[in-house]
Amino acid sequence: MVQTMKQLYEAAMEGSVTRLLDLLKQDSLILNRCTITTYSETPLHIAAMLGHLDFCSELLSKNPGLSEALDSRRSSALHLASAKGHLGIVKILVSARPEMCLAYDGDGNNSVHMAAMKGQVDVLEELVKVRPEAARARVKIPENWTTLHLCVQYYQIEALKFLVDALKDQEFINAKDDSGNSILHLAVADKQFEIIEFLVSKGQMDVNALNSKGLTTLDILAQTRRDSKYFEIAYFLQLHGARRSSQKEILSNNQSSLSIIPGGHKSEVIDFETSIRKPSTKNSYGEWLEEQRQSLMVVASLIATMGFQAVITLPGGLWSEDLKKYMGNNGPDNEIILPHSAGQSILALKQPGTYKRIVFFNTLGFVASLGTILLLISGLRFKHKSFVWILMVVMWISIFSTASTYLLAVIASVTDDLMDDFDNLYYILTNGVSAMLCLLITAHTIHSTRQRILKWTIKKKVCLWIVMVIVWVSVAVMWAKLFPYYDPLDILIGACVVFATFFVLLYAMQIKNFIVNKVKSCFQEFKSSWTSCNQDRTQV
Repeated sequence: MVQTMKQLYEAAMEGSVTRLLDLLKQDSLILNRCTITTYSETPLHIAAMLGHLDFCSELLSKNPGLSEALDSRRSSALHLASAKGHLGIVKILVSARPEMCLAYDGDGNNSVHMAAMKGQVDVLEELVKVRPEAARARVKIPENWTTLHLCVQYYQIEALKFLVDALKDQEFINAKDDSGNSILHLAVADKQFEIIEFLVSKGQMDVNALNSKGLTTLDILAQTRRDSKYFEIAYFLQLHGARRSSQKEILSNNQSSLSIIPGGHKSEVIDFETSIRKPSTKNSYGEWLEEQRQSLMVVASLIATMGFQAVITLPGGLWSEDLKKYMGNNGPDNEIILPHSAGQSILALKQPGTYKRIVFFNTLGFVASLGTILLLISGLRFKHKSFVWILMVVMWISIFSTASTYLLAVIASVTDDLMDDFDNLYYILTNGVSAMLCLLITAHTIHSTRQRILKWTIKKKVCLWIVMVIVWVSVAVMWAKLFPYYDPLDILIGACVVFATFFVLLYAMQIKNFIVNKVKSCFQEFKSSWTSCNQDRTQV
């Protein structure tokens, strides 16, 4: 019998209906015995979990009672099929025993809860159609959550949307757990903006509901980290009437005065801004400053290490012996060997120009990185953004120097007859570095001076453009002297394109603001005229 039972479980693993029928011919009671063996689960559990539809159908046709059997975790086959999303198996299981939709497993979940946690929307649709009350049943542990709480907790927005639209029960949507938290409280705590937007836009959520600690959604949001999502969610909730618990008390005591103040809703937003947003901005700035300091420290340490390593591993290596006498053409293969000492760079004698450039850029990056590290570990408190921006510019110089050192090392290691084959490599590297620097300079210029430059006259803007071009001409000339293989005209063209694009963007933003303001004013005029017409009609 033990061997037969083992074959039954192997057939369930394979989903082999033929083997199942053969085993039933050998022992017609084998399906009854499998429920009282020491196995932790029945063959139906295995087949349902693996998605063997035909095997499950055959099992239930022979013994429908298997759908009520529980495994060692008190899960039914319906729990497993729902979690895995096997819709066909779910249908035959609920048709055999519909009441199993309400059965709880060892964790306090029914089959609807399992499908919701895994986001199996098609399974949810079938289960809710058969037993709608299963969707309203609460999770027994740990917080007495509803199915909607599970959807929020496990980030299953599609399952949440289906349940809200299918059940259409405002009381169920606003239900709270043992801590007094609604699903909106949970969504705000996790900053799930898409879920918040869906719930609030439905118009059925109480955005000012209090939990057991007397906190509203804005109170919970105020306890989270201040980032871009924080301000986005705060603004959205305020637009839909959300307030802090302290504001609710103040507004209830001054309701009459608020009712006669035009734009009363706007004043509520300002109250929240003054009580929450200002300190949050300070905290956010401090966190940003600390993150930037840590990032700069890591990058500076890495570049300093690379710079030190580059000195002791220069291209060509070092001389291993002293040579005090000029050998002329008496060296091996008639090579001219100049006097040198052990430990000196071979590249310094063979290609002195390239060697000087490598040492210059490597030293520049190394010293800039060490200076950055020294300032960051000095213990001085730098609270201004300008300090961080200066350090970032220094790090750009270090990165540029590292890239230049690499390029020069490649040039030094390539023979003259292969130099033509590497023209594309030089072009890509130099243009890549130039493009990155142009992009950084342009982005930070727009970020820091956009509002100021937009107010300038055309004459000032043209002067700025000319100054920028002069700067880039100087950069191109220096580049041409350092890299004789590179045509500086490409740098000039790239610089002109970048800064022309910069000013086009500035003018585009200026035109965009003008158009948006015009459209808004026209819309307001139309709205006011429409309102006045409706009032006239009402009076008539």
